[in-house]
Amino acid sequence: MGASINIQGNLKEIEIQRDGKVVGSIFFDPTDPSIIDRLIKAREMLENMPIPSIADNEPITETMAKLRAADKAVRDAVDYAFAYPCSDVVFGDGYAISTKNGKSKFEQFLDGAWGIIVKSMDEEVKTASKRQAKYLAKYG
Repeated sequence: MGASINIQGNLKEIEIQRDGKVVGSIFFDPTDPSIIDRLIKAREMLENMPIPSIADNEPITETMAKLRAADKAVRDAVDYAFAYPCSDVVFGDGYAISTKNGKSKFEQFLDGAWGIIVKSMDEEVKTASKRQAKYLAKYG
């Protein structure tokens, strides 16, 4: 066997619940700010995406094709944001564009993920700053 390099990440788990039932987990690195860029870009990609209505006056097959396309766009955006295919864990078999009280599952997910990620990143920066200050104090 040849040489290998083992790079240790700092993955943090986010438990995913649907209707109060734990269905799995997804992961992110709170020391890698690129997830913030990707989450912002994912939100921008979907911000003005039209969600078709079944009440539209078109054949149901056309409406369902548009709904499937919208669901795929949302799932692709979530997978992009987390840099791996995790949308099936998040949304399961249902449509990511389904709503509760007018708020889509995607919006519910993004709001929750954003809060967890920002808080975790803030904690990580504080921990790193304390460690760095203690380390540098030895030389000051």
